[in-house]
Amino acid sequence: MTLPITQKQIIDRFDTATFKRGQQYAYLGRIVTDFLKSNKKNLTGYVQGSKRRPYVVEVLWNRNTEIGACLCTCPVYRDCKHAVALLLAAGAKFGFRTDGGETSENELSWSTKQWLESVTRRRQAEVVDPQNFMIYVLHILDEMNPPRAIPLMFRTRKLQNGKLGKLTALNPHLIDENTSGITSEDLHIASLLETTYPVEFGDIAFEWNGDSFLVDRTLRKMIETGRCFFETHERPALSLGETRAGTLEWTFNADGTQRPKLQTESAEIFPLICSALWYVNTRTNEAGPLTTPLPYETLISFLDGPAIPPNEIGLVINRFKEIDIDDSIPLPTETEAPEVSTIQPIKKLILQSKIVGSSPTDVMLVRQGWALTALLPHALFSLDYGDVAFNLTSEQPSEIRKIVDKKIVRYVRNISLEKVAKQELRDAGLEALHSWFPNGEKIPYVPLRAASERQVGPYKWFRFMQKEIPELVKKGWKIEVDNSFTFKVVEAKEHWSVHATNDAQWWFGVEVGIEVDGKKLSLLPILVFTADITSTAKIRALQFGASDFLTKPGDAVEIQL
Repeated sequence: MTLPITQKQIIDRFDTATFKRGQQYAYLGRIVTDFLKSNKKNLTGYVQGSKRRPYVVEVLWNRNTEIGACLCTCPVYRDCKHAVALLLAAGAKFGFRTDGGETSENELSWSTKQWLESVTRRRQAEVVDPQNFMIYVLHILDEMNPPRAIPLMFRTRKLQNGKLGKLTALNPHLIDENTSGITSEDLHIASLLETTYPVEFGDIAFEWNGDSFLVDRTLRKMIETGRCFFETHERPALSLGETRAGTLEWTFNADGTQRPKLQTESAEIFPLICSALWYVNTRTNEAGPLTTPLPYETLISFLDGPAIPPNEIGLVINRFKEIDIDDSIPLPTETEAPEVSTIQPIKKLILQSKIVGSSPTDVMLVRQGWALTALLPHALFSLDYGDVAFNLTSEQPSEIRKIVDKKIVRYVRNISLEKVAKQELRDAGLEALHSWFPNGEKIPYVPLRAASERQVGPYKWFRFMQKEIPELVKKGWKIEVDNSFTFKVVEAKEHWSVHATNDAQWWFGVEVGIEVDGKKLSLLPILVFTADITSTAKIRALQFGASDFLTKPGDAVEIQL
């Protein structure tokens, strides 16, 4: 449902400081958009506070065309930054009303407008300070297996004497808020910087600037836009003085929106954009510059861009034509209506096991009879389209969108086939554990249990694998067995042996068994059940490792004995 207000009403409602802080919260994605609810009376949702504490926010509409009241469970109570963030996020999701009272599909969203204005201002700016540096340190911990890379960022400035000035740490975990001491790791990094510029330890001061928003924004942008480089431990480090060029590309999101991204020659390396790019690799003790194809002021404004919906692409391109932009910057890709996939899905059943832990979901499993830390064998059902798969979860999407060859493809959920598949699984003796798993988690299937049974016994899995799986395959099912699955059925056939030893005149020892995967397994326990002619007792006697079964006709063993 489109919001009954305009973007201008939000700006007019709140003071400048509150609106700006709310913008930051909306930018950081602190709104749980899955729980946004809008109707003719109000708008409700959850917003994370500065301490990651969720607040409940409710916005009441006045006469359906104005903001009546903005209520929040935070200490401010009303007209707070959380309300601003909720309104902006809801507008991005549902759309705003235009001044004419109707929503126009050709109107640019608030986030896109703000971004284009920023691009215009940056492009018109003439003053660029090339002396500012953002130094990106790739600190690799060799003691980790495999080696783990920790990104460390510093902001500094080159002084007139050629030295680097005060370094400001941008990583919140690098330095404690209440301390200002320099660690041995800091000194090690400083010594590595000397490979490029001489740095005196006395000139280095690590400080906490108190702006947690700046730190969060920087780290989030590193992930969202790729404005940093990561180098795997298998690849050699960049040589001193080596440069890497990059190009600006528009990448598709799964929902059809586009976002600008800087792509370099190597898929593993993405440079962090700043006035001058440098890196330090603490594993190889090397440092060097990174080059970018575009001026900093223009490029960083592009990479700060939001995800652009397909219906705004044309307007964005027209706005770009009004700005004097270098020809090397490509425009967004024109998108057509998503194609509907014609691929017929395949019914797939995946057999795997999971360890029962202490999560809320696993606690429910423990209450139902599964032991803590035990392996829970189960089956997962999905409809496989090749590129995507619809898994059976407690929250079923109606469709999935995926980018295939620069095109958006819609995979529509096949409800009728899904109903048929579920019935076939029920006929095969499997039950779904629906009520034990929270929203979004894949729902496992296990063999149907009797009311008196606490958990699924091994024999039920054995019967399912021997009898039901071949029937499912005949019905067009694809069966996959994961390496984690804890049941294995091995046909013994004739791969058995008898070995006798004579230790005394009146005593001898007999070994009867088979070899499976290089492991010798005894078949003598079947002698205990020679009086029992039922196959069930004999199969149970052959159980080993509480997970595997060996099948061998009992009479054949008895004859050989």
